[in-house]
Amino acid sequence: MFLDKYKDTIQEYIMTGHEKGWNNCDVLSVSTNTFSHEGQTKMSMDLDKIATLNIRSAFASSSCLLVSYHVRSMASFSTLLDFGWAAIQHIRLALVVKMNSGINLGMLSNTTKLPFLIAADLEEGKEQFICPIVGKMKPLRQEKMCKLSYVSYKEKRLRIALLGLAPHFIFTHDGIIDGTNIRLMRILEQKLGFTAEIIVPESFKDSIAKVCNDSYCCTSDKRT
Repeated sequence: MFLDKYKDTIQEYIMTGHEKGWNNCDVLSVSTNTFSHEGQTKMSMDLDKIATLNIRSAFASSSCLLVSYHVRSMASFSTLLDFGWAAIQHIRLALVVKMNSGINLGMLSNTTKLPFLIAADLEEGKEQFICPIVGKMKPLRQEKMCKLSYVSYKEKRLRIALLGLAPHFIFTHDGIIDGTNIRLMRILEQKLGFTAEIIVPESFKDSIAKVCNDSYCCTSDKRT
């Protein structure tokens, strides 16, 4: 019932910023009987076969994905994490896991740039969450469900890479950056309530390295 408990909140969290019109997230689990909500697309697959799944074609018509499994060892958890990193390039997702005794999210050695939410049901009714945060390179680990404010851009300082040609992007004689894109960004700052830290990259590839969470990135023409 752990997935039932947090389904709506998790979906709202991972779909923040998405345009309207999306449907409920699909559910990937070892059994389609583990989830009780009607109208939810469910896919069943054993955890040891999950790496063979063609993610692009399997979820081509999906809005988002909830991956729900029972984790019996750190090896099986590693399998889920690898799947999450591969799947996030194609679809928004969250991992929702039931963990055996002696396993918890604190055992993850490195979560820097982790772009997807993880919700864990531990022994004795304890819960843990790893929450990606807009504007932060490292997610937050906590014992309560992630706050929606974590994925809001309001009151945040956001790193934004800009490059281009005049009149969109101009270096003035005194070294100040100007141009239509810069002036539009200042309008957006005031309108939407965030602060832009403008990064001038050496190339488009360099801009991704300096701004994005690996493949989880917003650009002017694509949102993942």
